[in-house]
Amino acid sequence: MLQPAMNRSISIASLALLALVLPGCSQQAEEQVTYEGIYQACLAGDTAAIKKYFEEGADANTKGGQGMSCIAATIVSRNKDAFDALKEAKADLTIKDDRGWNLLHFAATNDQVEIMEELVKAGLPLDELTKQDGASAYQLAKVYRGDAAAKWLEKQGADTTMRKLTGPTRSASPGG
Repeated sequence: MLQPAMNRSISIASLALLALVLPGCSQQAEEQVTYEGIYQACLAGDTAAIKKYFEEGADANTKGGQGMSCIAATIVSRNKDAFDALKEAKADLTIKDDRGWNLLHFAATNDQVEIMEELVKAGLPLDELTKQDGASAYQLAKVYRGDAAAKWLEKQGADTTMRKLTGPTRSASPGG
């Protein structure tokens, strides 16, 4: 089993964020970091480590913080190859986190149009609302400035109503 070997002063999330901000450092980071579990590898978008965990029998539907699934973590890490590895391992594409966010919500928030296309083809509804705050994928794309995602959802006929959210996500007005 992969053992943790990273400096405890640097979190996996910080490393993943650094890899997103500084292109080219992700490969170097992947070579130096091992993970405590498949969820952390997914959050970092480390496809090689994810595949190794699968070889060891890891569950593709493992969840981490706030009930976020591994496949949702690959969307947040913005790594399509990692997403594809989870999909190939038969991860549940209808899985939701504790807030009721489905994978389309995560993809819209992270402006991942290619993944959104795959999810809708697989049957995820365009206008499903989150459990915690009642937001649609379109609304989340607008709130988190996922411009390409919002335009794609509009073209697909998603409900473009912008309503006040009831939960901790910030509110959006009709003007954006």
